Amino acid sequence: MKILRQLWNQKGLDAAVENVPEDRYGFRNIAENISRSILSLPQEASNVIGIEGAWGSGKTSLLNLILKSLFQHKDGHTHVLHVSPWLSGSDPVEALFLPVATVIQQEMEKRYPPKGFKKFWRKYLLSPEAQKVIEYAQDTSSRVLPLVQYIGQFSSIINWIAGGIKVFTESRLAVDQKTTTKLRAEIAKQLVTLDLKFIVVMDDLDRLEPSQIAEVFRLVRAVADLPRFTHILCYDRQIITHAVEYALNIEDGSRYLQKIIQLSFKLPRPEAFDLRNEFRQRAEAL
Repeated sequence: MKILRQLWNQKGLDAAVENVPEDRYGFRNIAENISRSILSLPQEASNVIGIEGAWGSGKTSLLNLILKSLFQHKDGHTHVLHVSPWLSGSDPVEALFLPVATVIQQEMEKRYPPKGFKKFWRKYLLSPEAQKVIEYAQDTSSRVLPLVQYIGQFSSIINWIAGGIKVFTESRLAVDQKTTTKLRAEIAKQLVTLDLKFIVVMDDLDRLEPSQIAEVFRLVRAVADLPRFTHILCYDRQIITHAVEYALNIEDGSRYLQKIIQLSFKLPRPEAFDLRNEFRQRAEAL
């Protein structure tokens, strides 16, 4: 057992690859090709990409290398957001929309720093641009949630907003709430104006509860109408299809996924030869 414990990297037997030197199954080239393809996708429309594989096939390892490559090659206008609701315990709505609102808030603060009286009130109010994203999140969510629930949980830049955000109560939203179509158009316009692009990477979807899985895919479908968004979803297809069938009471979960995911990559398990070679190399290194 002592030898076996040392045959794999010290993070654990099933630890995912996080850096290129740890890659022994050829994921590096695949990750480079996928990331460059993602960065070259047209931004006029939204893109949804699936990375599919059973447990142990190396989905997270490939995803980690894709993230490394994306951060290395992206331009300054592209924001890569790595979201894992299962690890963070966040509500799917928060996990998907709050990071986007945070980036927009940061950009507005950086490009248009408030002065004088506006500077004081900015401490208690979201920028109109960031507020639209939160309103859109609430409008597209299957549950009606207070706006304050989205604030102060994801990024330090908006922690200081939480104290005064109660001015945006549910009653205020009920009066001022725009139609989803209008909100979508306004958000799309501000993304172009600010020249922002988002790549949202979601891992461990198959570890969520069926209702949460269904909510994630429904929200991704809603955001798919926005330009300049690319979603990369990592999951076990069999688990996901069964989950949406159960949660949405539908017969064909696979067909439901096909309506949302435009392009998918199926990741096979490493070949037995590769595993034996890995075992031998590690054993010889002892």
